Amino acid sequence: MSKGTEVRSFEDVLDLLFGNLLSTQQKPVAFEVKVPRKLIEEIMYAEADEDNGDSIEATNDFETARQEILDMATDEEIWALDTLDTFVHSPKVSLPYDQGSLTARLEHAEWNTNEYRRSLIETLATFEADIAYYAYFKGAGPIYQDELDNCLDDISASLEDIVYAASKLKLFFQIETAMFNRDTAEKEFTDSDVELEILKQLLADLCSLREDD
Repeated sequence: MSKGTEVRSFEDVLDLLFGNLLSTQQKPVAFEVKVPRKLIEEIMYAEADEDNGDSIEATNDFETARQEILDMATDEEIWALDTLDTFVHSPKVSLPYDQGSLTARLEHAEWNTNEYRRSLIETLATFEADIAYYAYFKGAGPIYQDELDNCLDDISASLEDIVYAASKLKLFFQIETAMFNRDTAEKEFTDSDVELEILKQLLADLCSLREDD
């Protein structure tokens, strides 16, 4: 998944869900920070004086801690993070409902609601907030090892929630795709059946004309 301001589409999500994007040599870590930096700074330095540079230090500590967590994450967890991030930032494009378009059917799927997307954003935000707390206690010194352990437990739980949510999203897509393929196959069968009957009738009419001669 690349960084930038490009518009992400449902095709991007399909590629991520069904494509083999995970390298066996190096795990991708392109998952972007989506929680507002101001929130991260407030979590880490609630009473910091912005004039003394603590705000910048907080952000740097967060980035370092975040990279540390991503380096420890499994391929499945990285995939799940990227999947949810790509989906919640793939805007709907107001396509008209079209049974013959998988993209349109995905956009109009019953589960693809603003409320569902919001719940996924909250899941990702919880992960980011857990890292911010971890970064704060890590920067405060070794005497907070118990707090660090608790933060790591929270981060682990957040990643489990993210993997669950991404796996559920993948199944939503797979079910919608399977129904689309089924409906497409049924339509093709019906069209072929109609075409066959027409051809049979043309053959019968032709033979009838020859017999009349």
